[in-house]
Amino acid sequence: MHSNKVFVLGVLGLALSIWIFKDRFGLMATVIGFPILSISLAFIVASASSTSSILGKVKVPGAYVIATLAFSYYLTHKSVFHLVKTYGGELIQGNGYVSFFVYGFAATLVASVLYLTVERPFLKLRSQYFNWQTAKNYSSCCEVSA
Repeated sequence: MHSNKVFVLGVLGLALSIWIFKDRFGLMATVIGFPILSISLAFIVASASSTSSILGKVKVPGAYVIATLAFSYYLTHKSVFHLVKTYGGELIQGNGYVSFFVYGFAATLVASVLYLTVERPFLKLRSQYFNWQTAKNYSSCCEVSA
């Protein structure tokens, strides 16, 4: 039940930060608004990580895929956005929905390729290495000499 209290605290903090952001470029928004926003979102995420919370019981379609690709998005999104703007910016300029779709699709495509070709194979390699190390350490520590 504490996770629901943390969720309510996060939502209240989010509402407060939205109210502070009325003057988005003011000193108050910069100095106080962003820290409150960050802490509030951290509270909401923390409450969602508990299976007993309101958010923890809800399955969000696509969240697993986005979470899986999050690191690849982080590594590539700025470069992808620059390339899309450089080579296709004039074609998609002026239509927000088309721009949003093109930028999102391009970032997702590059993040997926990076994940499938680099991240996932090396995660498997790491798992195999640590399993091998664990087995090696276990067998050496438990040898019985006759």
